[in-house]
Amino acid sequence: MRSRFLLAGFAALLFSSFLQNVFAGERLQYNVSQANTQERITIYVQGSQARILSSANQAAALIYNADSRQIHILDHPDKSITTLDQASLEQLASMARSMGEIAQSQGGVLGDIFKTFGLENDMGESAQIEIKTLSGEKKYSGQVCRIQQVFSDGQLSTQICLAKNLRMQPAEKKTLDSLVNFAQLLLRQGEVILAQFNLPIPLLSDEPLSGTPVFIEDISSNTTATLTGFKQMELLARQFILPEGYSRRVLSL
Repeated sequence: MRSRFLLAGFAALLFSSFLQNVFAGERLQYNVSQANTQERITIYVQGSQARILSSANQAAALIYNADSRQIHILDHPDKSITTLDQASLEQLASMARSMGEIAQSQGGVLGDIFKTFGLENDMGESAQIEIKTLSGEKKYSGQVCRIQQVFSDGQLSTQICLAKNLRMQPAEKKTLDSLVNFAQLLLRQGEVILAQFNLPIPLLSDEPLSGTPVFIEDISSNTTATLTGFKQMELLARQFILPEGYSRRVLSL
């Protein structure tokens, strides 16, 4: 009798999960500290999808699809979805560099106009990047990592602690790695674009990161991001679905 009762309860639980489309996933939380401000970044990962939320802007969300390598920017007040993929990102970065080269070559009034928008920097000159991996290990939220230092023209620019054995389910770990590599591409290719908004941009290697970042420090802006929470949990599939009725646009030229 007891076994039948337990079996019925288990079946009801499975049926309830099916109706709600509940699946096992992962949640990571990072604390971002800059000057006198604190921000919490939460990343939910389930299968090939990831959802990124920020405590600093609760009216927006990012949804990343590892299969298509696209990131969707949700603006809830505006009811819009802006999609960015690798090709669009490289196209935007290429045009920004071209604009900077024009400003530098023309000078005069045209140069002054571009200088006003901060486009007079050394876009055509690449800094010498050097990577050093420190001996010894650190630990953040129970995750063992090793510090990688990034130097630009001999000056320490970024410190990043990479965990190679993050205890995640294989599918979610693959998606998180894809998201990290896409973010790395965004920082590298979009540096010229993002720099115009005075956003802190940690300098990273051109090579794929050999692990998952659990701590990042951008020296120039005194900004740090630290993994503070990491757990497996049940997630609703609907939080990774793009909402209906939102206008769609692709970030491109």
